Amino acid sequence: MSQRPVFLQPKSYRRRRRIDALRILPLVGALALLAPLLWSQRPDGGLSTAGAGAYVFGAWAGMIVAAWVLSRGLAKASPPEARSEANAAETPGHSADALR
Repeated sequence: MSQRPVFLQPKSYRRRRRIDALRILPLVGALALLAPLLWSQRPDGGLSTAGAGAYVFGAWAGMIVAAWVLSRGLAKASPPEARSEANAAETPGHSADALR
């Protein structure tokens, strides 16, 4: 008897991939911020200090934008009932147990 492959719904699959991207973003960012150290080891002297500073600032700003875009997409992809429960739990005077 052959087993049918398991497929995820597209929304669920995309949400999981966004979560994976958010998890890997700090590692990619750390590698991007360390790149000027590798450039300084070149025989021709590498990048100037101003150029390296501009690169580091650009990489930092790029990581902020990437995290913002991914988190916005994740907020839109989350199920509405999960968002309403999270908002109600944060409301003062309401307990999380009252939602159940």
